[in-house]
Amino acid sequence: TFLCSNNNYGDFELEFETKLIDNKLNSGVQIRSRLQEPNGKQKHPAVYGPQVEVTGRNFEKNQSGYIYGQAWKTWLTPKEDKKAHQFMKDGEWNHFRVLAKSNQITTWLNGNKVTTTTIPAERQASNPSGFIALQVHGIKKGTGPFQVAWKNIKIKELSTAQ
Repeated sequence: TFLCSNNNYGDFELEFETKLIDNKLNSGVQIRSRLQEPNGKQKHPAVYGPQVEVTGRNFEKNQSGYIYGQAWKTWLTPKEDKKAHQFMKDGEWNHFRVLAKSNQITTWLNGNKVTTTTIPAERQASNPSGFIALQVHGIKKGTGPFQVAWKNIKIKELSTAQ
């Protein structure tokens, strides 16, 4: 469910366009992410780290662009900072911009600033850099198939002296 970059990135600016072919899909872009070795019943390593949310659910109160902690099972964007918006366009290409610098992640969606999230110290310490990955979220049995498309993916590494 993840298409991962070969390189790791710490401080960077990422831009991409995405289109949810089916708006019931929940997707995202992993940043500074890593693999955790399988444990218990898992057959494959798990991806963990910050995720820029991409969702087609509820376009009236959308939460795309906020930061979720994949495999940490918690939002990194504080609840009081998560305000529903209508920046995500149903059935259209949507442009995301992500600026990751030190412990700050700022996101824009279709030119609108969504959030600046401060990553908690323990999460920043475990994931100061990592791969970038495109996610297709798992779906309930008997639903789908759902599709998401990506294009114009660009990344610019930032020097730590900036």
